Amino acid sequence: MRVSYPPTPSYRRLMYFIDGGYLRNSLNEVKRNEEFNLRDFPSRINKEFFGDGRIQGEIIRVYYYDAICEISEPQYKDQRTLFDRLNGIEFVEVKLANLVRKGDGRLEQKGVDVLIAVDMISKAYENHYDIAIVLGGDRDFYPLIKA
Repeated sequence: MRVSYPPTPSYRRLMYFIDGGYLRNSLNEVKRNEEFNLRDFPSRINKEFFGDGRIQGEIIRVYYYDAICEISEPQYKDQRTLFDRLNGIEFVEVKLANLVRKGDGRLEQKGVDVLIAVDMISKAYENHYDIAIVLGGDRDFYPLIKA
C-alpha cells in the first residue's frame, strides 16, 4: 500500500523568538551593532531562508525577550529607550524578565529562557504559527525546538 501525503503548503505563518541578550552579544562580537535594524531583520531572514520563492511566509509576530535592570541602575534609561523603540514596531512585542546582580557585580538575565519556552510551546499548541525562527545561543533550547 502506498501512502500519499498532501503537498506542503506554499504559504507559512512565521513567528520569531529572539533572545535579546544573545543578539546584542553577537552583534557586539562582530562590531556591527550600529548597522542592525530590527524593523528590517525579519524580512532579511525571510529572504535568506525563503528567497527561492517556493515558500511564501507572513511574519505573524516577532517576540523580543530581554531583561531590564532596576530603575536605580545607570543603564536603565538606555534599556527603557530601546524597549520602547522596539515596542513601537507594529509586529514586535517585547517581553521582559529580570536582571540579577551576581556576587562579582555583573548583571545576569533570569527568566528569559523560560519566557521563550512558554511562548513557543503555547503558541504552537494554539496553532499560531507554522514555522518558528529562534535566535538564541542556548543549547537548552534544543529539546524545546525538537518538541
